[in-house]
Amino acid sequence: MRVTLEVSESGSFSGTLQAVSQRLGDMRDFWEDVARRVVYPSLKANFASEGRPRRWKPLDAKYAKWKRAHFPGRRILVLRGAMKRAITGTGGSGFKRATRSGLVVGIRKGAISARAGVHNFGSFNAFGRGIRIPARPFMLLQSEDREKITSMATSFIAKGVRDAKTSTAGKRSKGKKVVAEIPAPLRRLAAQRELAGGGERGWRVLRSGRIVRR
Repeated sequence: MRVTLEVSESGSFSGTLQAVSQRLGDMRDFWEDVARRVVYPSLKANFASEGRPRRWKPLDAKYAKWKRAHFPGRRILVLRGAMKRAITGTGGSGFKRATRSGLVVGIRKGAISARAGVHNFGSFNAFGRGIRIPARPFMLLQSEDREKITSMATSFIAKGVRDAKTSTAGKRSKGKKVVAEIPAPLRRLAAQRELAGGGERGWRVLRSGRIVRR
Protein backbone atom coordinates (compact mmCIF):
# COMPACT_ATOMS: atom_id res chain seq x y z
CA MET A 1 0.00 0.00 0.00
CA ARG A 2 1.50 3.33 -1.09
CA VAL A 3 0.38 6.49 0.67
CA THR A 4 1.19 10.03 -0.41
CA LEU A 5 2.14 12.32 2.47
CA GLU A 6 1.89 16.00 1.54
CA VAL A 7 4.01 18.38 3.62
CA SER A 8 2.75 21.78 2.58
CA GLU A 9 3.58 24.25 5.32
CA SER A 10 6.12 23.05 7.84
CA GLY A 11 9.67 22.04 8.05
CA SER A 12 11.91 19.43 6.58
CA PHE A 13 9.73 17.10 4.56
CA SER A 14 12.38 14.38 4.79
CA GLY A 15 12.37 14.69 8.58
CA THR A 16 8.59 14.41 8.66
CA LEU A 17 8.65 11.35 6.44
CA GLN A 18 11.32 9.70 8.53
CA ALA A 19 9.49 10.27 11.81
CA VAL A 20 6.12 9.03 10.58
CA SER A 21 7.50 6.11 8.58
CA GLN A 22 9.66 4.96 11.47
CA ARG A 23 6.68 4.96 13.80
CA LEU A 24 4.47 3.01 11.40
CA GLY A 25 7.23 0.69 10.26
CA ASP A 26 7.56 -1.03 13.64
CA MET A 27 4.28 -1.24 15.54
CA ARG A 28 5.18 -3.86 18.12
CA ASP A 29 4.57 -1.47 21.01
CA PHE A 30 1.18 -0.58 19.56
CA TRP A 31 0.10 -4.22 19.27
CA GLU A 32 1.37 -4.99 22.78
CA ASP A 33 -0.85 -2.17 24.00
CA VAL A 34 -3.81 -3.55 22.02
CA ALA A 35 -3.34 -6.96 23.63
CA ARG A 36 -3.18 -5.50 27.14
CA ARG A 37 -5.98 -2.96 26.84
CA VAL A 38 -8.41 -4.63 24.42
CA VAL A 39 -7.84 -8.26 23.45
CA TYR A 40 -7.23 -9.96 26.79
CA PRO A 41 -9.93 -8.02 28.69
CA SER A 42 -12.42 -8.86 25.93
CA LEU A 43 -11.58 -12.59 26.00
CA LYS A 44 -11.96 -12.62 29.79
CA ALA A 45 -15.36 -10.98 29.43
CA ASN A 46 -16.41 -13.71 26.98
CA PHE A 47 -15.84 -16.32 29.68
CA ALA A 48 -17.43 -14.21 32.43
CA SER A 49 -20.57 -13.68 30.31
CA GLU A 50 -20.64 -17.29 29.08
CA GLY A 51 -20.66 -16.05 25.52
CA ARG A 52 -20.91 -12.69 23.78
CA PRO A 53 -22.72 -11.27 21.93
CA ARG A 54 -24.80 -14.49 22.02
CA ARG A 55 -24.71 -16.66 25.09
CA TRP A 56 -23.28 -20.14 24.69
CA LYS A 57 -25.58 -23.11 24.56
CA PRO A 58 -26.21 -24.65 27.99
CA LEU A 59 -24.43 -27.81 29.11
CA ASP A 60 -25.92 -31.22 28.62
CA ALA A 61 -28.22 -31.91 31.61
CA LYS A 62 -26.33 -35.01 32.79
CA TYR A 63 -22.94 -33.34 32.56
CA ALA A 64 -24.25 -30.16 34.18
CA LYS A 65 -25.45 -32.19 37.19
CA TRP A 66 -22.05 -33.88 37.51
CA LYS A 67 -20.25 -30.54 37.24
CA ARG A 68 -22.39 -28.92 39.92
CA ALA A 69 -21.58 -31.80 42.26
CA HIS A 70 -17.83 -31.85 41.66
CA PHE A 71 -17.04 -28.26 40.64
CA PRO A 72 -19.80 -26.10 42.12
CA GLY A 73 -20.05 -22.55 40.89
CA ARG A 74 -17.82 -23.04 37.86
CA ARG A 75 -19.04 -21.42 34.66
CA ILE A 76 -19.37 -23.03 31.24
CA LEU A 77 -15.97 -23.90 29.70
CA VAL A 78 -14.27 -23.55 33.08
CA LEU A 79 -13.48 -26.70 35.02
CA ARG A 80 -10.01 -26.27 36.50
CA GLY A 81 -9.37 -23.09 34.52
CA ALA A 82 -6.32 -24.12 32.47
CA MET A 83 -7.86 -23.28 29.10
CA LYS A 84 -9.19 -19.94 30.28
CA ARG A 85 -5.84 -18.94 31.79
CA ALA A 86 -4.02 -19.88 28.60
CA ILE A 87 -6.28 -17.97 26.25
CA THR A 88 -6.60 -14.85 28.41
CA GLY A 89 -2.87 -14.41 28.95
CA THR A 90 -2.84 -15.15 32.68
CA GLY A 91 -0.59 -18.20 32.56
CA GLY A 92 -0.31 -21.75 31.34
CA SER A 93 0.34 -22.60 27.71
CA GLY A 94 -0.94 -19.39 26.15
CA PHE A 95 1.22 -17.23 23.93
CA LYS A 96 1.23 -13.71 22.52
CA ARG A 97 3.28 -12.54 19.54
CA ALA A 98 3.33 -8.87 18.58
CA THR A 99 5.04 -8.22 15.27
CA ARG A 100 5.78 -5.08 13.29
CA SER A 101 2.41 -5.34 11.54
CA GLY A 102 0.08 -7.47 13.67
CA LEU A 103 -0.79 -9.42 16.79
CA VAL A 104 -1.33 -13.15 17.35
CA VAL A 105 -2.64 -14.67 20.58
CA GLY A 106 -3.45 -18.33 21.15
CA ILE A 107 -2.49 -21.57 22.88
CA ARG A 108 0.63 -23.58 22.19
CA LYS A 109 0.09 -26.94 20.52
CA GLY A 110 -0.89 -29.66 22.97
CA ALA A 111 -3.81 -31.17 24.84
CA ILE A 112 -5.23 -27.82 25.93
CA SER A 113 -5.11 -26.35 22.43
CA ALA A 114 -6.92 -29.42 21.02
CA ARG A 115 -9.62 -29.07 23.64
CA ALA A 116 -9.90 -25.35 23.02
CA GLY A 117 -10.45 -25.93 19.31
CA VAL A 118 -13.26 -28.39 19.98
CA HIS A 119 -15.04 -26.01 22.32
CA ASN A 120 -14.56 -22.92 20.18
CA PHE A 121 -15.68 -24.48 16.88
CA GLY A 122 -17.78 -27.42 18.07
CA SER A 123 -17.53 -31.07 17.00
CA PHE A 124 -19.75 -34.01 16.08
CA ASN A 125 -17.11 -36.47 17.22
CA ALA A 126 -15.22 -34.76 20.01
CA PHE A 127 -11.95 -36.42 21.02
CA GLY A 128 -12.85 -39.43 18.85
CA ARG A 129 -15.53 -40.56 21.28
CA GLY A 130 -18.61 -39.78 19.24
CA ILE A 131 -19.52 -36.93 21.58
CA ARG A 132 -21.33 -33.97 20.07
CA ILE A 133 -20.20 -30.63 21.50
CA PRO A 134 -21.82 -27.42 20.24
CA ALA A 135 -19.65 -24.47 19.25
CA ARG A 136 -19.14 -22.03 22.10
CA PRO A 137 -16.93 -19.37 20.49
CA PHE A 138 -14.74 -17.59 23.01
CA MET A 139 -11.92 -16.58 20.67
CA LEU A 140 -13.52 -13.49 19.17
CA LEU A 141 -13.64 -9.74 19.62
CA GLN A 142 -16.76 -7.60 19.85
CA SER A 143 -17.71 -4.67 17.63
CA GLU A 144 -16.85 -2.22 20.42
CA ASP A 145 -13.37 -3.76 20.60
CA ARG A 146 -12.80 -2.94 16.94
CA GLU A 147 -13.84 0.64 17.64
CA LYS A 148 -11.32 0.82 20.50
CA ILE A 149 -8.55 -0.48 18.26
CA THR A 150 -9.51 2.04 15.57
CA SER A 151 -9.32 4.84 18.12
CA MET A 152 -5.95 3.60 19.38
CA ALA A 153 -4.62 3.40 15.81
CA THR A 154 -5.78 6.94 15.08
CA SER A 155 -4.02 8.20 18.21
CA PHE A 156 -0.90 6.24 17.26
CA ILE A 157 -0.76 7.87 13.82
CA ALA A 158 -1.59 11.27 15.30
CA LYS A 159 1.35 11.08 17.69
CA GLY A 160 3.65 10.27 14.79
CA VAL A 161 2.39 13.30 12.88
CA ARG A 162 2.67 15.51 15.96
CA ASP A 163 6.21 14.38 16.69
CA ALA A 164 7.18 14.94 13.06
CA LYS A 165 5.68 18.44 13.05
CA THR A 166 7.41 19.32 16.32
CA SER A 167 10.78 18.14 15.08
CA THR A 168 10.50 20.21 11.90
CA ALA A 169 8.99 23.37 13.45
CA GLY A 170 10.27 26.64 12.06
CA LYS A 171 11.25 25.27 8.67
CA ARG A 172 9.20 25.45 5.49
CA SER A 173 9.03 23.24 2.42
CA LYS A 174 6.05 24.06 0.20
CA GLY A 175 4.76 21.90 -2.60
CA LYS A 176 6.99 18.91 -1.93
CA LYS A 177 5.60 15.38 -1.89
CA VAL A 178 7.08 12.16 -0.68
CA VAL A 179 5.75 8.62 -0.78
CA ALA A 180 5.72 6.51 2.38
CA GLU A 181 4.87 2.89 2.89
CA ILE A 182 2.05 2.74 5.48
CA PRO A 183 0.84 -0.72 6.70
CA ALA A 184 -2.46 -1.47 4.96
CA PRO A 185 -4.29 -2.70 8.13
CA LEU A 186 -3.56 0.58 9.89
CA ARG A 187 -4.45 2.63 6.84
CA ARG A 188 -7.84 0.92 6.69
CA LEU A 189 -8.45 1.48 10.39
CA ALA A 190 -7.69 5.19 10.10
CA ALA A 191 -9.50 5.80 6.80
CA GLN A 192 -11.90 8.74 6.91
CA ARG A 193 -11.12 9.44 10.57
CA GLU A 194 -9.80 12.87 11.54
CA LEU A 195 -6.54 12.94 13.47
CA ALA A 196 -8.03 14.94 16.33
CA GLY A 197 -6.37 16.68 19.24
CA GLY A 198 -3.42 18.90 20.01
CA GLY A 199 -0.88 19.78 17.37
CA GLU A 200 -2.28 17.39 14.80
CA ARG A 201 -5.63 19.18 14.42
CA GLY A 202 -6.55 19.60 10.78
CA TRP A 203 -4.79 16.52 9.45
CA ARG A 204 -7.05 13.96 7.83
CA VAL A 205 -6.57 10.44 6.47
CA LEU A 206 -8.65 9.98 3.34
CA ARG A 207 -10.12 6.69 2.09
CA SER A 208 -7.51 6.77 -0.68
CA GLY A 209 -4.84 6.63 1.98
CA ARG A 210 -3.60 10.21 1.48
CA ILE A 211 -2.77 12.15 4.63
CA VAL A 212 -3.63 15.80 3.96
CA ARG A 213 -4.01 19.03 5.88
CA ARG A 214 -7.30 20.86 5.60
